[in-house]
Amino acid sequence: MELTHRSFEQFFDHAKLNTNAHLITGVICGYRVEEIENPLTQQVRYLDKLVDELAKGRKMDNASCGGKFKPQKFRDNRPKPA
Repeated sequence: MELTHRSFEQFFDHAKLNTNAHLITGVICGYRVEEIENPLTQQVRYLDKLVDELAKGRKMDNASCGGKFKPQKFRDNRPKPA
């Protein structure tokens, strides 16, 4: 995906969410994440919730879902510096 201006809808159309993303729970912006009915809004709030948890110093695998969220490995395809 090239770096261009994209809407949230375009971003999440191309994003590969972790299969356990539905386990993310809690309140963000006054809404319970697990009760949001609009799929796009829910995906945006998943991201908000994870960023908030990480900002509080929590590990990704423990954030917001009782330790059931296991991050998928990120493959960095950038060239290694010489």
